[in-house]
Amino acid sequence: MKPKLLINLLLLLLLITLGLLAWLLPGKAPETQLESLTTHRPDGVQRLLIERPDGTRLRFARQAGRWQMLEPYAMPANGVRLDALARVLEAPVLSRFPLPLDRLAEFGLDRPLRLRLDDLQLEFGGNDPINFHRYVRQGEQLALILDRFYHHLSASAEQLLSPALLPIDARLQAIVTPNYRLEHGPQGWQLTPDDPRLSADQLAEQASAWSQAQGLSLQHFDAIDGLPEIGLTLESGERLVFGLRQQDGSNWLIRRDNGIGYRLPGDSPLLSPPQPAVEQGAKEQ
Repeated sequence: MKPKLLINLLLLLLLITLGLLAWLLPGKAPETQLESLTTHRPDGVQRLLIERPDGTRLRFARQAGRWQMLEPYAMPANGVRLDALARVLEAPVLSRFPLPLDRLAEFGLDRPLRLRLDDLQLEFGGNDPINFHRYVRQGEQLALILDRFYHHLSASAEQLLSPALLPIDARLQAIVTPNYRLEHGPQGWQLTPDDPRLSADQLAEQASAWSQAQGLSLQHFDAIDGLPEIGLTLESGERLVFGLRQQDGSNWLIRRDNGIGYRLPGDSPLLSPPQPAVEQGAKEQ
């Protein structure tokens, strides 16, 4: 038999053998599974407190199953971010060892950022200098975890608020802007100034867009006097008043009661009266 043919047959036999092994011996599970930082469940957390070295406190609680910020603002919180932060309880531990109390500064724990989840307290220090994993103190133990949670802990209070302009499930009764007024009455939504070209569905869509509006980002403003006013009245009778500021190509709706600003695009259709649909013939022209 020719050497080249023999080599090809041996290679074919090797491929068949490897295929059989892959079929008969499925992938092995990892020999060791990393333990979790704690034995607590994230979905069971009812209270959450962040305390920073500069004295800042951010306090949250679940109310009717939803996260609410209690301090420094009494407003709905960003549930997605807080749920993600609570999952630190199940973070895989890369290594764990007794905490050397005489070396706290070495691990960034002389001025730690504290996170309290119900009655459990965790202290976050610095990163290890090689892999940049995060040091976390729990009692007298020091753990090293992947650095997936610190950006939530260090976020501003405004960044941890819900981006929605309205409370969840709130229903609008009236929308008043510098350019138009949209109010719900016995005949449905009514626009002022009236535009007979608009259908009832188009007016309802405009109101729905306001109900679902969210800020692209949030920040606090100190000076909001003299700004044009936007008022949103809810069916409950509550009225939310915003100042409208145009800044850097964006529209900011700033709540007058607490200075929280919600950034909308510069071309947001919410601020202009709803427009009638373009006729098909006009489109073709």
